[in-house]
Amino acid sequence: MPLMPDISTHGFWIDWSLGIITVVTVLVAILSFALIAMAMVNFRQRKNPTATRHMSGWITRFIILDIIMIIFDIVISVYSTIGWTEIMVLGDETLIRKHGEAVHVNVVARQFFWAFNYPGADATFGTADDFTLANQLVVPENKLVLLALTAGDTIHSFAAPHLRIKYDVIPGRETRVWFKATQTGEYPAMCTELCGLGHFQMIANINVLSQPDYARWLETRTLTVGAP
Repeated sequence: MPLMPDISTHGFWIDWSLGIITVVTVLVAILSFALIAMAMVNFRQRKNPTATRHMSGWITRFIILDIIMIIFDIVISVYSTIGWTEIMVLGDETLIRKHGEAVHVNVVARQFFWAFNYPGADATFGTADDFTLANQLVVPENKLVLLALTAGDTIHSFAAPHLRIKYDVIPGRETRVWFKATQTGEYPAMCTELCGLGHFQMIANINVLSQPDYARWLETRTLTVGAP
């Protein structure tokens, strides 16, 4: 099954990691089963009626297979570590220096909806122009977005496949997530942690707007009734 289109700046790390792991797994499986098949043919009872300790060049073959697997493991580990560092380790200040000014959104997960809290036009939380959207995350294209995720009841998980994001949302703990969407449009986000009978309906919409459209939307935004 092909992956959903990637609209993030960091998604290639994930996609390439999955691709490398898949290729390596297939190659190692082919080599392993080939050696097993060769061993079954060469050491079958009809050809070797008497047990023997003589392995000929088989020890060398297995050592070569082990070395190949170790090399593959090193490649996967190095690439994944670099990608993990790029995606997970960088702090907000470093991300802002690298990607420019950020849009901050506080996200609260509850059974069974998402509340997206915006700081308003002044970009400061706790002021009169703060507002909240239920199940609707609106962000600008090609601009850093920083999400602060927390839960109001039980454990949830925020997943946006097109943005290559999937993070647990835990009560009493803030999870920091960032992304930079590269293509306008509407994309789904959902809870991927079984959180109750209404888990299936905990779906949100991510609306990526061009930066001028986002600026206009921010000026004309409306309060969402019923969200915390």
